[in-house]
Amino acid sequence: MTPPRPRSGTWGVPESNEGRVAQACYYCLVIVLSPSDRVLAVLPDLIDELSSHASSSTTRQREWAITGALDHYTQGAGVKAMARVTVADLLSPAAVQDYLAAATEGRLRRRAGGPERIIPESPRTVRARASALRWLATRTQQPAPPAVHDPTPLIELTPHLAEHTVLTVRALRHQDNDMMSRAAAAIALVAAAGLTSEQLVSLRTDDLRSTGTGAWIRTDPPQHLPAAWQEDPEDGEVYAPLPPWGWGAVRVWMGLRRRLVSALEGADHRALFVTCAPNGRNVPPGMPLHARGLVRAHQRAIGTLATLEPEIDAPQRLSTVRRLAWAYWITPTPGPAPR
Repeated sequence: MTPPRPRSGTWGVPESNEGRVAQACYYCLVIVLSPSDRVLAVLPDLIDELSSHASSSTTRQREWAITGALDHYTQGAGVKAMARVTVADLLSPAAVQDYLAAATEGRLRRRAGGPERIIPESPRTVRARASALRWLATRTQQPAPPAVHDPTPLIELTPHLAEHTVLTVRALRHQDNDMMSRAAAAIALVAAAGLTSEQLVSLRTDDLRSTGTGAWIRTDPPQHLPAAWQEDPEDGEVYAPLPPWGWGAVRVWMGLRRRLVSALEGADHRALFVTCAPNGRNVPPGMPLHARGLVRAHQRAIGTLATLEPEIDAPQRLSTVRRLAWAYWITPTPGPAPR
């Protein structure tokens, strides 16, 4: 884990106070690994490093996937057997292929002392396991396992689905629930400008503006500017118009957001999408939301809405709303479509 102290001049700096400081900083920031390192010996440091810049859910997921791979590699032999597994062992092509195949076939979820359960995992869960292995390979400078692609076909875009997306926004905004109001605003903004989840969480409150001609959202200019979009002649920024049903949802969320961030001190109050509930012991609501959290919140909101309004065919993914936006609202196609 700890690299040997380099000799004078290794980094092109003299053996001086400045050189010693630079070397000390290098040791503090870089974790040097090798394929012969044992996974359990390096995993705690890697997880600590990851937690400094990634969300807690991502950190927990990576740790869960790596320990699951160790358990499968040792066939559940216990901690002693897992402690002997090296990085090269765990990331060998045969081990990776067997681990992901076991996840796909449902051979990973065992119950001690009980009957064997065959529970095939979803493509999303298998991708999470593969992503963790790719992360470990990147950090240990090993060849990365191939990415796992979702074989689920894309949902067909229809006027019915577009119409029910509008109904979804209206139904969500009228629920007495912060999370569902936030989901309504997110869907409305995706429908208006075709934004990705990463673009959504990067939005600030000053990206929205209301004029006498309607409400607008500042966005990245596409290759071909849609006819309804406008470019500000002063600063060159591009704005997409929000439909009335979308602007209403955004205004509701803005009021709720103002309440959530009002009690924070020292936080970035400009983030448009913030958390609605505490995240752990020391993270209060009102903090900027990550893309992963926004996607999960959308799924929870849609799941809750399905129990309250089962007649609404709500879009299960924000990516579906984005495809609908470019097909019906930003660049309309012939045929009935909601406005």
